Amino acid sequence: MNYHVGRAGQQLGVYSEEIIRAMLQRGELRSDDLGWCEGQGDWRPLGQLFPMGGPPPMSGSGFTTPLPPVMGARGFGGGNLPPPKPGNNLVPAILVTLFCCLPFGIASIVFASQVDAKYSTGDYAGAQASADRSKFWMWWAFGVGFVLGILWFALSFMGAVAGAV
Repeated sequence: MNYHVGRAGQQLGVYSEEIIRAMLQRGELRSDDLGWCEGQGDWRPLGQLFPMGGPPPMSGSGFTTPLPPVMGARGFGGGNLPPPKPGNNLVPAILVTLFCCLPFGIASIVFASQVDAKYSTGDYAGAQASADRSKFWMWWAFGVGFVLGILWFALSFMGAVAGAV
């Protein structure tokens, strides 16, 4: 079973029970760090979830499962943890700008550069919106560049055939 682990409002990752126990023993995780897994109601300290010895306590019966952690008004999982940072698509945006379509690629780069800044200021919805816009313009740039490339190849081929006749 995998657990979402967080500390001081930051998600540290998703780990299996064995890895968490080993990290607790090595001091990489603290007993006051929070953990959550499917089938568990709220985030709880790892010291409660993984006491030295027995298996982690589980709340409720196996028939009702709470909703998994989602992005909400209070962040990841409804607690103090932020949602995961969306991918900014910066590398693909730069590549399509160089090889496909300059104007749409520039729009993609502009939106991609906004993702990290918005996320770091806590504007998670704005970061996601910028990531989505970046991806939209990146695919438009790719599509336009692809179509123009096919047309160029076709015209070059027809010109070569016409010149050979």
